[in-house]
Amino acid sequence: MRKLLMLSAALAPMALALPALASDPECPDVPRDQWMSEDALRAKLQGMGYEVREIDREDNCYEVEGRDANGMKVEAHVDPVSGAILPDEDD
Repeated sequence: MRKLLMLSAALAPMALALPALASDPECPDVPRDQWMSEDALRAKLQGMGYEVREIDREDNCYEVEGRDANGMKVEAHVDPVSGAILPDEDD
């Protein structure tokens, strides 16, 4: 019984995070020549405490994968002009 309770407590935060994984943010429609360079974006995010492992262009956003200051895996959509991390929207 105790193991089941501990397992449930460990899985609860992951279950709560699943809806956030399914939603996409609304990215601004900005010409690519106005986008921040990937090097500038990497430097900005590193200054915010992130370890950036991969930057991809997806639709009208940058998609960044890496780790936060606590070592937790992070996948985020980033505004290509300001470098701000965009909140996920609910479908």
